[in-house]
Amino acid sequence: MVDMIVAILLISIPIVVIAFCIKIVKRITRPVKNPEQLKPDEKRFKAKHQAGLPLRQDTECEIMYGDGKYIFNGGGNVFSLSFDKVTDICLQTEEEIRKQFVSSAGGAVAGAVLFGPLGAMIGGRVKEKTQKETSNFMIFTYRKGSSVNYISFEIGTRYESPRALFVSYRWVEDFRRKNPGSRHETIEL
Repeated sequence: MVDMIVAILLISIPIVVIAFCIKIVKRITRPVKNPEQLKPDEKRFKAKHQAGLPLRQDTECEIMYGDGKYIFNGGGNVFSLSFDKVTDICLQTEEEIRKQFVSSAGGAVAGAVLFGPLGAMIGGRVKEKTQKETSNFMIFTYRKGSSVNYISFEIGTRYESPRALFVSYRWVEDFRRKNPGSRHETIEL
């Protein structure tokens, strides 16, 4: 009986060791997914168009991350922006945009120069300090010929649209990871 137990142990221990080694080899050789790669549910979100497209302000748009391009679907139209034209993507809060301006009139002018129509709208607004929650904006900066243009969307507050804010933040991270230091260019005026 003791001999039988010893024989079973001598046979089973190498089998367990071999099975364990096979499992480790399979785990090492399988392809590793890039954890920073966007998941399918992170490739689209909804936001309100503010400026940069031939759409009315506050038009509801679906923004999609396509193959080699960003796709903006709103107002019955579909617009695309090739990744290679994009020089920067950023998220800014209404408060961050507003802090760049001194007065309403001066803010509108400075806002228009810095951020186009979106900056003029936010910079020229009457300021009220009772605001508790600020809106978030996603701004695409891109080259069109020799000029620099902007497309901006209001994503909303972290309470109104937390998923859209999370997805847009992931897009900015993805853009910065793929374009370290962005594509800062010298533009002759």
